[in-house]
Amino acid sequence: MSRNFHLRIDLRGALRNWHAHEWRNCVKADDGHTMTPDEVQDEFFNMLQKGVRFIPCGPCDNFDAEKGCLGHPVETDQGQARLRAGTPKPQSSETCHIDNKI
Repeated sequence: MSRNFHLRIDLRGALRNWHAHEWRNCVKADDGHTMTPDEVQDEFFNMLQKGVRFIPCGPCDNFDAEKGCLGHPVETDQGQARLRAGTPKPQSSETCHIDNKI
């Protein structure tokens, strides 16, 4: 059986390669406001201090903060059809969401 995996952000890698302009208007906080690059950077540091290494790039019900998405079983036929169809390109207006519950 095939497995799908959600994308993740490696917090250490994001901070190591930090360019504030790349984080402008792309992350929403729990309260729904769009975070500034400084807020995102501060939150990433806080999360690392709490032991969070990865955050999901979207909803994932099988996510581990130290390993990332643990995978989701997909029937082989569905997995092959999805590969043939390709994945839709994200719209530029989509944002990441930081869930402080991780």
